[in-house]
Amino acid sequence: MQPLTVLILMLCVKLAGSVCNFPSDLTGVWIHSSHGDLNFTTSSQFLMTIDQYQNVPGDCHTQVNDNTYIIVSDPVSITLRQNIVVSANIGICLKMEKIKTNLYKLTHLTSEFELANARIVLVSDPTNIQVLSICNDNTTHAHTEYNLLMKKENKTVVCVYDTLSSGENVLWTYNMDTLTNETTTFRFTCFVYEVNDSAVNATQNPKFCDFTQTSTSVTSTLGKYINGSVSSKEIFYL
Repeated sequence: MQPLTVLILMLCVKLAGSVCNFPSDLTGVWIHSSHGDLNFTTSSQFLMTIDQYQNVPGDCHTQVNDNTYIIVSDPVSITLRQNIVVSANIGICLKMEKIKTNLYKLTHLTSEFELANARIVLVSDPTNIQVLSICNDNTTHAHTEYNLLMKKENKTVVCVYDTLSSGENVLWTYNMDTLTNETTTFRFTCFVYEVNDSAVNATQNPKFCDFTQTSTSVTSTLGKYINGSVSSKEIFYL
């Protein structure tokens, strides 16, 4: 399941007052690797466009530590299983780690609410929130699967982030092609690869790094294994 699925459900247009602030340099339009444009209109609010929903609001409610935030909406319409619709406040917990000036790593620390098929918490009283009830996903899944948040700029980006994870290389690429449809072609791709005797074993997964992804295996539906005979010069231009 992809992180931040909840954000397509925030349908209200008015939020309760904020009591915390996001990092100051986040103000403006950023690109979320799974959900497109994310517009931080002020230091405490953002507007997100995803699928048919546009300018969806979220509000900074609690700063848990240096880089973790709880976001809460006003009452919103939520479709549960069997098409049951309820109105409730939604809470999510996000860890925002600054990688460099124009790039953040975003980790979703809320576990899945099965009835809504989304990683959210229904908040009965926004004035009395318990941090551990929302930042409640401490599994390996929560800390290894993440998205990128990149500042929207008028330039072409090929490689936006690379790191090591469990001894393997992780590389994020960004495609500026305006014809990507986010269904079969994508802007963000996560590669996990290993170089061996000038050949490369690699997997690729669109939008986010899958928590089971290695250089030879990826279980995500859209993930792909790249033949080990491909050279390092060829792999990242597929």
